Amino acid sequence: MSLNYISYGADVVIDPGALETFYLIQLPQSGTATITNGSKTFTSNRETASILDPDRPTRMTWWRGCAHALIQIDRQTLHGFAERLLRRELPGGIVFDPVIDLTDRRFTAWCALARRMFAEGTAGRLSHHGAGLSQAYLEHTLLEQFLRFQPSNISPFLAGPTGRPTPRHVRLADDFMRANAHRALSIDDLADAAGVSVRALQYAYRRQYDCTPMRALERERLCRIRSELLEKAGAVSVSATARRWGFSHLGRFAAKYRREFGELPRETAASA
Repeated sequence: MSLNYISYGADVVIDPGALETFYLIQLPQSGTATITNGSKTFTSNRETASILDPDRPTRMTWWRGCAHALIQIDRQTLHGFAERLLRRELPGGIVFDPVIDLTDRRFTAWCALARRMFAEGTAGRLSHHGAGLSQAYLEHTLLEQFLRFQPSNISPFLAGPTGRPTPRHVRLADDFMRANAHRALSIDDLADAAGVSVRALQYAYRRQYDCTPMRALERERLCRIRSELLEKAGAVSVSATARRWGFSHLGRFAAKYRREFGELPRETAASA
C-alpha cells in the first residue's frame, strides 16, 4: 500500500489505460474530476470518490484546482487479504463499483481512518519495511472496512454473520461445499464431509446461518454467478453461466437471483 497527494495547476487529461497491478482509491480534497473506468463515467468531488479497477481502462480529466489523496493497493495483496478475511479461495478477481459514495455514513469513519494514516505518513511514522502494531492495525482496518463497505462482486460472500465462532463440522461442510459447488451435491455428501449426521448438520446450519445446508449451497452458487457476471463485464452469457452452476430452469433461477440480490441477472450483467 502506498499513499500520495497529487494536484495540478491546470486542466489535465490523464490516460493511463489499465493500471494492471494495483487498485487506486482517489479521495478528492478539492475541485472536481471527470473519470471513466471501464464503461462507467462519473464526476468525482468532495461527495464522490473513486476506485480504479486494474483490468479496466481509465481516462480522467482533472479540472483546474483538483487535488486528490491517493491510496494505491497492490492487487495480489488485496486478493490475499480478502481470502484470509473470508477464509476461502475467491472464484476470480475483485471488481468494485468505481464510484465511492462519501455521503454514506460508514465512509465518514473510514475517511477519518484514512486521514489518520496520511497524517502518520506525513509525520514519518509509517515504515516501508515492517509495520508496527499501530500501522498494522490501520492497514488491516482500512482494507477490511473498504471490502465490507464498497460494493463489489465479492460483496455477497461478505454478507454472512460476523463475529460468531463457526463449529468445526460447519467449517468442514463449508469448505467442501465451496470446493465442489460446481458438482451435483446432496445433503448426504455435505454431512459425510463434515463427519456428522444429516440431522446434526441441518441443526448446526440453522443455528449458525439460519438456513439449511442445501439453501447455503444454493446461495453459494448464486453468489458465484453474480461474481462472474460482474467480473466478466458482459463477456459471458447469463443463461450459460446459470446452467454451469446447476440452474437448468432459467425462469426459476432468475426469480431466486432477484430475491437474493434485488435485481435480475441480466440487470447485473448490464450494470457491469
